[in-house]
Amino acid sequence: ALDQRDDLDPVGATERGDLWRVTSDIGARPSAASPAGGIALEILQIAVIVIALLLAAPTGRSRARARQHPRIVGLTAAERAADAGKARRLEDGAQEAQALPSEPTGEEAT
Repeated sequence: ALDQRDDLDPVGATERGDLWRVTSDIGARPSAASPAGGIALEILQIAVIVIALLLAAPTGRSRARARQHPRIVGLTAAERAADAGKARRLEDGAQEAQALPSEPTGEEAT
């Protein structure tokens, strides 16, 4: 790893690991000034954010469409009433079936 680099020489060991010295010339750091396309990039980023915000805002058409198709989780009141009516009819039918005398099977009780 580091010992294979020609521009680093080992200095010694410390509690936290080996210490290395740079033997080659160290180049100047690049300036912190914005690059030539920096302003154009910032304008592009702002434009993307503005477009995303405009697309996220509801329009009259999207609000009208949302009102036509409400997002209801579960059954509506009408569906609950219809299901309750079906359940009552099934219960009534089951009670009527229990009240009817059973048909003889041909076997006699002993």
